[in-house]
Amino acid sequence: MSKIKMILTLTVILAFLTSFMFIVGFVPSDGSSYTTMSMAVNNVDSIKTALLNSEDKDSGKAFVLRKGGKLYHYVSAALPAPEAGKFYEGWLINAAGEKMSTGELTTDAAGNYELSYMSDTVLDGYDKVVITLEATKDDTAEVPVLSGVAQYTPGIKIAIDGKYYFLAGAPAGTIGGTDIPGHAWVITGDTELKGVHFNTGPKGMASWWSSDAADGALLYIVNAKIDTWSAEKAQMYKEMGYVHYHELVSVTDGSQHPDKVVWLKHIAVTSFTLDGGPAPMFAHSVVPGLDLSFVPIGEMPYMP
Repeated sequence: MSKIKMILTLTVILAFLTSFMFIVGFVPSDGSSYTTMSMAVNNVDSIKTALLNSEDKDSGKAFVLRKGGKLYHYVSAALPAPEAGKFYEGWLINAAGEKMSTGELTTDAAGNYELSYMSDTVLDGYDKVVITLEATKDDTAEVPVLSGVAQYTPGIKIAIDGKYYFLAGAPAGTIGGTDIPGHAWVITGDTELKGVHFNTGPKGMASWWSSDAADGALLYIVNAKIDTWSAEKAQMYKEMGYVHYHELVSVTDGSQHPDKVVWLKHIAVTSFTLDGGPAPMFAHSVVPGLDLSFVPIGEMPYMP
């Protein structure tokens, strides 16, 4: 992709993401380029987030946005400079293993590698994102260095007891839902979710959860279980690291679920100060690993 075409493509993506309501912002801290993960834009067919990793270490983020018969794709990754004569290339891959090159990555003002890509077709099913190290500019993917699947979605609709619910919170997603600001999810079982938690607030509010972590930075991986609240279960979940629960609201009328909540376990991926969010009175220093001090209201009775 030529530099001019890349700039035009990125401009189109920026227009979409700045014209509507952000829930998790790809808003840059320095104003020069996108450096964090954008999520949830109104009037979009779908938007999914991928964490890009190598050897279980998260080193980048990507989004795949589909709107009006087109696909918009962005990648930002922390990678070492390739040796002379080599470069990084992005790919979108479908379940059959068919690959679509998304072009060469370039460096942004912060030294991270980024890529923007737009397709005139939605490329339905091309949700696996791979970054390779290349020596030759051709249609062959050479050495993979990062990969991830675009699967995390904000404002998801959850089926519970024959009805549909959203996580209570700010407007999020593409179907008119709500969610905890900065969060996006994938359903992993009948009563289980897995999520990602970024340092972004309602309507893309910058650095809403942490004042000393980068705006939009990935803060936590989140495990979630849907269950009832009781004093006995609060103790049981606390012993498993689920010290916080969150409310579910009906898709149809916004009422809270009569007896079920979402129990949350937050596993930090970096060090930072959690001094914002909806409950700054629980401010504390966070180190990588299980955070047993994340808004620890699990023993507070649930009263819908």
